[in-house]
Amino acid sequence: EYVSFYIEANLVCIFIFGILLYHSLSSVDKQLKMRIFANVLVSNIVYYVSDIFWILILRDIILKNRFTVSLVNITNAIMLILIAYNWFLYVEISQNNEKFENNKTRLLSGIPVLISSLIFIIGFIFPIMLDENYNLTPAYYLVFLIVPITYVLVATYNSLKRSFIKENYANKSHYILCALYPMMIVVFGLLQTLAVQMPLFCFGTTITMVYVYISSLDSLVSLDPLTGLNNRNQLRKYVQSNSSRKNIEHYILMIDLNKFKLINDTYGHIEGDKAIINSANIIRNSCIDDSNRPFISRYGGDEFVIIVNTN
Repeated sequence: EYVSFYIEANLVCIFIFGILLYHSLSSVDKQLKMRIFANVLVSNIVYYVSDIFWILILRDIILKNRFTVSLVNITNAIMLILIAYNWFLYVEISQNNEKFENNKTRLLSGIPVLISSLIFIIGFIFPIMLDENYNLTPAYYLVFLIVPITYVLVATYNSLKRSFIKENYANKSHYILCALYPMMIVVFGLLQTLAVQMPLFCFGTTITMVYVYISSLDSLVSLDPLTGLNNRNQLRKYVQSNSSRKNIEHYILMIDLNKFKLINDTYGHIEGDKAIINSANIIRNSCIDDSNRPFISRYGGDEFVIIVNTN
């Protein structure tokens, strides 16, 4: 009964991640960050499949020998490292670190993945990661945790640091959310090592990922993809939510860029997009020090709206 429960739990998590993966791959958004996000999902799915085989080995349903134990634990370790590495890339790319748009930078940042993978393979070929009874040695757990934790700490630190930068106040929730998921990987990963027979990693990471995915969809619905400002839909929600509140004064500023069409016609739409982005950044930075935190929205095209609550 216990083995059945463990397998069913992992199958449920695989099914949920499969749905997220299908939705992610079929999305019209083919940006690099979404491809990296899909890699996170795939790494989780492979980890859960490997985890099913691991519990079958532990319960002597699959023959326990050096090959089967080594194969499953090498797969588990490499997948955990890939989860942490791909999330690190997702954090950097989604938070507009232009260095990671370059393939060379991403490959260099993945060197620890390659080195640790080779260490695992060599460690299982020679009796370093397993003892004579096929039990994992402390050397395995050391390598198993040190690389993922390093990626997690860097991703968490960068996300939290950016969340406290004034210029990023509009995206603060996104940065905090990016810091949450890798921490959950570590927490539930450690709990899993303490309670091997409980599918804690499976449940914990799946629940967290579903929350992350829902939040990312909410951002797509509410934020303008070009500037990162609130879109017209979010503006309508903001106005509706504040229209019923009495004794509150609002000042509304509508901004329309002059001769924007001339930029598009003369220099092309790419330069026109850059002009929109620069204008949005100027408006955003102009409102940073206002204690009332104005609501800023791109109304459409070259039009922006600022709403300030003066109470």
